[in-house]
Amino acid sequence: MYKYKIDSFGWPKKKIKVRNPKILHCKKIFFFPNLFNRKIFYCFDLIKKRTLRQWYIDETVENYTLKKILSFRGFYFPTKYLYLLLRLFEKLFLFKKKTFKKSEILLLGPYMHAYAHQLHEFIVRLFYIKYSKKLQKKNIFVSCNLKKILNSNVFSFIFKDLKINYFKSNKIILFENANYITHIENRFINEIFVKNIKLLKKECSEFFKIRKKNFRSYDYVLASRKKAVKRHLLNEDSLYTNLKEFKFKRVFFEDLSYDDQINLSLNIKILIGYHGTAFSNGGLFMNKNAHILEIMHEKYPQDHAKLFSDIQGSNIKRFYCTKNYKNLDGECKIDEIVNYIKKII
Repeated sequence: MYKYKIDSFGWPKKKIKVRNPKILHCKKIFFFPNLFNRKIFYCFDLIKKRTLRQWYIDETVENYTLKKILSFRGFYFPTKYLYLLLRLFEKLFLFKKKTFKKSEILLLGPYMHAYAHQLHEFIVRLFYIKYSKKLQKKNIFVSCNLKKILNSNVFSFIFKDLKINYFKSNKIILFENANYITHIENRFINEIFVKNIKLLKKECSEFFKIRKKNFRSYDYVLASRKKAVKRHLLNEDSLYTNLKEFKFKRVFFEDLSYDDQINLSLNIKILIGYHGTAFSNGGLFMNKNAHILEIMHEKYPQDHAKLFSDIQGSNIKRFYCTKNYKNLDGECKIDEIVNYIKKII
């Protein structure tokens, strides 16, 4: 796997080569939840004494992600000592072990707990497996962190023919003789990613058309982050006061079920708010004539919502905060946003 340059947010500075997902084998994988108290899932190859190959997207992003885990307040824990520490753990502690059969495959990744990553890193791979004659009959093992989303009405129906199993991911596990499927490159438009993203929207849309239920949808939505732990739009209330004139409704996506988040996104005409998970929903599920107005912090230039929108064909417009704080809170220019809405509504 070749290396390339990435920005401070971990995004490649130019388009990179794309490879289809493939099955790799490892005799011993150390699986760590919350490595060094970071909310991230890390995998280590005990045989090759290195980070598990393609535990994440590729080697460049793996190294970037690992460095973020091992850095704390300016101090960096050298990677070369990580193997010695893990070997010590192996000798001193008893771990749960899972030995895999040839008919079983494992899905891994650092952000198994995060909804947006669940969609574009795990759900898309399940679509790949679903339409692969070689893989669709395999027993699939994923983290229990994905159990809730996969047990939702929409995804339990879509993947009803797949044999999905769960492993408990709150403790250290030693996976033995594991066959694991690598990631689909998800930072640029490419054939395999586009195909599975479009399948995601198509099959979700068909599910809700067939199974009509009482569901209150809104044409115009302000996605609020007031309940979020971090990254708040400090003048959100003032923005919402101005948006009420156009019959916008403030929605807390975290209060909705997975089914309702997706169903709502399929019906929204205009979505606005501070960058967050709601915009993964928007980019993935909103229609071609819909508008996404994403308010961005200058130090948090996350591009996934734009990528999804470009693939699905919705109209995305970004507004950068006029005040950007170190904790990633921000303030937007309300007049600029209102004037743009007047043009498109």
